[in-house]
Amino acid sequence: MLYYENLNNIYIINIMDIRLKKDIYNTCNLLDKLDKLNFIKYNTIDNDTLCEVGIIAQELNMLFPSMVNLNEGYIPNINMIAEHDSISDDILFIRINYNIIINNNDKILIKIRKFNEVKEIGYTTTINNPTGVSFEIKKWYNYESSDILYVYGTQVNDLHRINTTDLGILGTACTKELYQIVKHQDSTISTLQNQLTQLTAWATNQGYVPPE
Repeated sequence: MLYYENLNNIYIINIMDIRLKKDIYNTCNLLDKLDKLNFIKYNTIDNDTLCEVGIIAQELNMLFPSMVNLNEGYIPNINMIAEHDSISDDILFIRINYNIIINNNDKILIKIRKFNEVKEIGYTTTINNPTGVSFEIKKWYNYESSDILYVYGTQVNDLHRINTTDLGILGTACTKELYQIVKHQDSTISTLQNQLTQLTAWATNQGYVPPE
């Protein structure tokens, strides 16, 4: 498995060539594990109007840990538009509406929108002098007092990212396992039907007449 990344995403490449593999064995009982996985509908914290369907990465990590990667990333634990004041040429004072645990030198993601513009620009920086309801950061290069600030949240080092390629392979493997179960059941049904046919023929030869 190879990894490469750009500013926003981590890409995962799976190489399936058998010449790169060893210790190969067949998987089994995947359906039992899959049955423990909850498939949910949800809204994201930063966009409660967008309903999505998916799974919880932490639950998948407990069942199939190889399918989940832990990386640095930002979580929306603040998630609000904040007021701001310039207190020096390069320092900005940020006020938030409720008390939250933030620490000095925490990294934070802020989304900036210029007045009368729709596009947001992401800005990551370090928190200084936090009080729980305020903190200071360095200004961005084109700061204006009319800028609208949406404070997304702080950085964590265990953001759970699902390897969707492996998840697709899991779905294929579970489909195959289910197919094997269906084949076995079909074989059992066919055997029982043959036995019933033979039993019916024997009973008819013995003069048995089934009740109407």
